[in-house]
Amino acid sequence: MSRRQHIRTPIFTRKFLIGAAILFCSPFLLHAQSVDELRGKIDEQQGEIQKLEEEIAAYESELVAIGREKQTLESAVRELDVSRQKVNASISLAQRQIHTTSDRIDELSGDIEEKEARIVRNSEAIAEALRSIHAAESDSFVEMVLGSDNLSTLWDD
Repeated sequence: MSRRQHIRTPIFTRKFLIGAAILFCSPFLLHAQSVDELRGKIDEQQGEIQKLEEEIAAYESELVAIGREKQTLESAVRELDVSRQKVNASISLAQRQIHTTSDRIDELSGDIEEKEARIVRNSEAIAEALRSIHAAESDSFVEMVLGSDNLSTLWDD
């Protein structure tokens, strides 16, 4: 391993670890976003993912072409540069996919909270309806007649 590669490895590793830490901590720092914002963000990230996949395919094609060239020092350096670019693009792709998945999880969490709230409201409405039915059935006919102001309101209840 040359001195140049030995010096770059810790810097690359450090940058990668810092990027990974930021990436994994960012979902906890985000505030609740609307579903439309999340969907827009997901669509935007899907486009970026597509571009990165195309970029990776181009790098792979270039690597194949370089492999066919005569093995000179210049082509070896160029091959290493393209390989490094491919690795960087692969890392960017993985980060975008993680962001997209995180946004999808946020979107689903919002949907779940909304449905839970609706279930609670419906359960409360059903409980109230059952209490009303029980109260109406527990009164005797005589109590209903005596408790009513007139005969027409008795039949409305």
